[in-house]
Amino acid sequence: MYELLNISASVSDELVIELARDMPSAYQGAPTQRQITLLVHGVEQLPKQITIGQQDAKQWAYDSQKRLLTIDFSWDHQAQRVRIK
Repeated sequence: MYELLNISASVSDELVIELARDMPSAYQGAPTQRQITLLVHGVEQLPKQITIGQQDAKQWAYDSQKRLLTIDFSWDHQAQRVRIK
């Protein structure tokens, strides 16, 4: 059994990453929430703000030498938007 997660991104004055479940891939017995670790490569500077939906991200880390942003959050299979400013 598996589940597909569609990810799309756009960049303007902020990076917006959208997560959405591919509805036909839901299966009986699937967990109600999943832990997501989002790795964003090539981030030039410490973000000013990171939001997941309407709330500020609680768990994230930035490695300036690797230019790597790591964001951890729970996902309940609903379409979600991550904004990085």
